[in-house]
Amino acid sequence: MAEYRDNIREQVWEEAVVLFATFSRFEHAMKRSGFLNSSVVNAKAEANWDTFAQKLGTTFLDQCKSAPMLDEFFKDPPRLLKVSDTSVRTHKST
Repeated sequence: MAEYRDNIREQVWEEAVVLFATFSRFEHAMKRSGFLNSSVVNAKAEANWDTFAQKLGTTFLDQCKSAPMLDEFFKDPPRLLKVSDTSVRTHKST
């Protein structure tokens, strides 16, 4: 079986790599800034997106809702992956 990283540069759009790198750096910065799901020492460091969104406030959300380039996120928001029995399933975000 071929290594999944073989020829990855030819298989992935440059924009996708830039998005991945930007998102990774942003999420790391959130964690370093204290937006964490847990403050327990040695717990897994997971970004707390809900707290971050609350900190941004409604003004930011209103600006996003009025930006035409973001229409798709509000018309058909990404689905959430949630644990269901022993697997994961998608659910509509609320």
